[in-house]
Amino acid sequence: MPEQQTKKEQLRQYYRTLRKERTAQEKQQLDLAMQERFCASACYRNSNVLLLYAATIAEPETEWILSQALQDEKIVGLPKCLPERQMVFCQVTNSQQLHRGAYGILEPDAACPTLESLPETGCVCLVPGLAFDRAGYRLGYGGGYYDRFLQQHPQLIRVGYCPSMHVAETLPREETDCPVQYLITEQTEEELYGSGT
Repeated sequence: MPEQQTKKEQLRQYYRTLRKERTAQEKQQLDLAMQERFCASACYRNSNVLLLYAATIAEPETEWILSQALQDEKIVGLPKCLPERQMVFCQVTNSQQLHRGAYGILEPDAACPTLESLPETGCVCLVPGLAFDRAGYRLGYGGGYYDRFLQQHPQLIRVGYCPSMHVAETLPREETDCPVQYLITEQTEEELYGSGT
């Protein structure tokens, strides 16, 4: 295994362990604080279209954001995995439209329309990750779904979303990595000027 990949796997293990050490109550409090921080952010307020993700049991929750965004009459999309490690976002209008898809992750059901063309402005993508660094680079889960999607849609406002304990000074990066422009934790909303935007 190349040295870069070995380093990434070690870091993934470290941040997964860090995540597992939180009690259910600690995670619940952290998730709520992060969701409130995001919904109070300029990124959220200025968005017309919001691309969210449905959290696994270990990831920072987004259910409250989904509810708030629908209440605020934003167009909300959630991802659906496709073959060859591609994904699309489909519009949802309520949480009952989600069902377990690839990897046991909640996905929009077949009746939800694909968001075929995303606007040039006002479209925010909330990007999950095990960790982010100060330049906006992300430690993902190794599938490359988000990097491929973000490269195909450079107009998106990319917002990293993780607990403050998962923010590193620097992380391993590759040419295909697509850094985020903003970072939301339970404590801060930061614009990352080093993200190459």
